[in-house]
Amino acid sequence: MRGGYREGAGRKQGFAAKSAEEARSMLSEMLMREIQPIGEALIKRAKLGEIAATRELFDRAWGRSRQAIEVTVEEEQQTPKKEAESRELAEMLSELMILKTGGMSSQYVLQQLRDMKNKFPSSPQSDVLVAVDK
Repeated sequence: MRGGYREGAGRKQGFAAKSAEEARSMLSEMLMREIQPIGEALIKRAKLGEIAATRELFDRAWGRSRQAIEVTVEEEQQTPKKEAESRELAEMLSELMILKTGGMSSQYVLQQLRDMKNKFPSSPQSDVLVAVDK
């Protein structure tokens, strides 16, 4: 039988994380002992014109430079049909709210919402109707 729960199966809890932490600690200590010659070698390579070494030095000393990202958002054109649908849907919703506050049953209100959702499937407001229906 394979899969499912088996006694003693799987990776031991904390083993990989503990090993990684020990490795980071050990490498950090080694780096601190050798930082002077490493830094000197990197500066020497940068002085010889190696772009990667220069970039690494500047990035570590002053942080990476920010990159500009241009974002363009296109708004959906509101057609007269969509505007009319939105108005009709808003009117229906306000009528429904009046019915609900007047004591109409929740089941009736939910059925009316479902009917509206089916009548206006592509309307942005139908997303709200779907959320209410859940």
